Amino acid sequence: STTNQVDIYYVLDEKGGTEENPGDGTPDKYQITLTYVSEDTSKGTVTGETSELLTLKTFVRNDDGTIDEDSIEDTNATPAATDIEANPLAGYQFVNWTYGEGEAAGEAADVAAIREITGLTKDTTFTAHFTEKTDIGYTVTYHYEGADSESSEKTGTFGQTMEYEAPEKKEYDGHTYTLEKIEKTNNGLIGADSTTNQVDIYYVLDEKGGT
Repeated sequence: STTNQVDIYYVLDEKGGTEENPGDGTPDKYQITLTYVSEDTSKGTVTGETSELLTLKTFVRNDDGTIDEDSIEDTNATPAATDIEANPLAGYQFVNWTYGEGEAAGEAADVAAIREITGLTKDTTFTAHFTEKTDIGYTVTYHYEGADSESSEKTGTFGQTMEYEAPEKKEYDGHTYTLEKIEKTNNGLIGADSTTNQVDIYYVLDEKGGT
């Protein structure tokens, strides 16, 4: 009787299913979780099915409910990335996705590239990266007392200072002017909307006195 023994083995099955009824009948060791996140939500967001369960192996159960070891096969599954989108906020642009760590680390240019990734073997987070736009326009306008104004279009990086030149004295259309005041939108920083980025520099006549 000491050798009469029945051993029944269970494996973790907490992935899949619902909160009330976790598990989906597939051992957790045959599944990995893929997560899609933004590196910085102040720069951009990620929408879609941001958590995905990827099944790495399929199997058939015997009549007694046990797993037929000979039936286990690799699925070679790739991420579905269902409805996943990287959405840059105003003033930012999408750069790329990164995933994994160490030797398993990688990059993906877009969601289409993510869907072609093979060889994932453990829970993986895909991170969307965003950066400031570097080509946002702004306008610098010089206003001359009693004369026309002149404007120039410039570009710069979102959130950076609008660059301009404002010498104390300036010659324009045969007259001498001195700097009176400078007005800047967005506290002088480049905003997301190029149509509202403006520097106005005011000059007044200064031809009396001097030599």
